Amino acid sequence: MIERLKDYIDNLKSLESERRAFAAKVRESAVTLSLEDAFEGTLVSEVPYAQFTGRVAAADASFHMREYNSIDMLLVRTVGAVFDYDCGKLVKTSYVPGTRPEPLVEITYSLEMHDVNWFKSLFRLNSELGATLNVMESQKPSVMLVDGALAPLLSDKPSGDSSLGPMYQDVIAKFKRVYETAEKSGIMLIGVIKDTRARRFMDLMMRKFGSSRVISYTNDVSMLNHILRENERTCSLHYSSGTKPSVMKDLGEWADKLGIMYLRASAMDTPIRLEHLSSQSPSKVAEVVLALSKINETYAYPAVLIEADLRALLDMGEVEHTIRSLYFNAGVQDINLDLRRNSRPFRQNSK
Repeated sequence: MIERLKDYIDNLKSLESERRAFAAKVRESAVTLSLEDAFEGTLVSEVPYAQFTGRVAAADASFHMREYNSIDMLLVRTVGAVFDYDCGKLVKTSYVPGTRPEPLVEITYSLEMHDVNWFKSLFRLNSELGATLNVMESQKPSVMLVDGALAPLLSDKPSGDSSLGPMYQDVIAKFKRVYETAEKSGIMLIGVIKDTRARRFMDLMMRKFGSSRVISYTNDVSMLNHILRENERTCSLHYSSGTKPSVMKDLGEWADKLGIMYLRASAMDTPIRLEHLSSQSPSKVAEVVLALSKINETYAYPAVLIEADLRALLDMGEVEHTIRSLYFNAGVQDINLDLRRNSRPFRQNSK
């Protein structure tokens, strides 16, 4: 095993060396992209830092799902955090609907096993989008941050024969409402993705430079960690080129109005992926997120998103209390509901 680990380590070192060399090549060649692939031509730009003034909001959801023999129970808490800044100084905080609202409980009775993951994903998206709309409409922020993508993932779409089709269509409709509300209200809508293995940027690099080992084995963040310097961003790329994935087709005309870019707010942290509507200036989007992320050198991320995440977090004590209430009020014992894989008494007692 030690020899095999050594081989992996040697390969990783070699790959990192190739990434650094490729990054230097990209910077030196002054790559430009066509408007077919990007909303801007220049690949890398510097982002000026300016202290933020205005109202910024974020919405997040925390959920926990427990599967049983006859039901699936999901708990979710959604919270919107609203921060008011004056020249970079936080002067006011508020929360929608409150600092720590009661979690909502959803129970389903007849899901097929292969539908469970789709249900979890769609329920989370539906909750987060609902919270986002509520905050935008009630608080009128100048900037609305979303923890995650501004479009559904391909894995979020259930199969054609799934009973969750209507639930998916509701999520698509809510995405469109979020876009429309942002545009009509003049709200800068930004999706912030802290961790991603996307390859949109690297796919474009493959078209520019041809296929190679370093391109095939590297995702966007791994390469841009070498290309981007502190306070730099990529140009804004179209969400997809060529044939659109089915989830993007479901968004209709909005699919062509979504842009993505990467921003490096700190030399001590990796780039983050930003998503925005094409009606919003990529330069302004990057400037706002940069200003909001200058809170920690090793964790350059907007404070309002961190706060929304902490407020939404479900405590396991709440989860267990809800489960005990379900057992008690339903008049059933654990044995009637629990799956065998949640029990496994022999594994617990083994040494």
